[in-house]
Amino acid sequence: MKTPLLLAALAVAAPLSAFSQTPAPHRFASAVQTALVAMRDGVEAGGEVADAIEASRARVVAEEMSVPSALRRDRDGTPVIVLDARLPLAPRVLAPRLAREGAKLLLKDMPESAEKAYMARSLEVRTWVELGGEPAKLPVIDPLTGASDPALAADFKAWLDVDAQTALERLGRAAGAEDLPTQMDAISRDLDTRFHIPENVPPAKARLAALEAANRRFVDFLRAERDWKQMHGL
Repeated sequence: MKTPLLLAALAVAAPLSAFSQTPAPHRFASAVQTALVAMRDGVEAGGEVADAIEASRARVVAEEMSVPSALRRDRDGTPVIVLDARLPLAPRVLAPRLAREGAKLLLKDMPESAEKAYMARSLEVRTWVELGGEPAKLPVIDPLTGASDPALAADFKAWLDVDAQTALERLGRAAGAEDLPTQMDAISRDLDTRFHIPENVPPAKARLAALEAANRRFVDFLRAERDWKQMHGL
């Protein structure tokens, strides 16, 4: 199996599908640990996701599959992050995949919404940038190995190339989820009607309160993200 140093010497961009050998378990475990340590170095978006992965006691395993990553559950409910075994064992390749699935754990308490989809994508892209990913070189994900991924690059650009409001709308549509204000308005209208069913009022109010709390969390997230973009020149 080619080593990352040898791949770097090739100095060509190669699609992820070109790296087809399944890594030895110890090499995979070491590469994942290296990626998680790198994610924590900046204690920013990547650190948040890495902490969520650790706090959930998630396992990370390699399997050959039709998608680059997935989140599953063991029979006892333990989260399992599954990475395609054909991915190059480089931090800038593994980290965004870990972040994509780890964000689901970090945001597990967020209601399904456009805002949740936006936050997940933001965490994924920012994790990659924090590890030295260069947006100008996309679709190359990792210059060291030459690994290229047009699909992942398109996902990144959906967040990188537009303003936050446009990205929110696009990612919400892609996820099939309404934004939080729309959901809150719908519940408020139901509560305002004179013909509501009394026993439905407490659950509706609880749902509304949860949506309002989620919206405040999203606003705080955007503030932190704005500062992050300024720091990274984006």
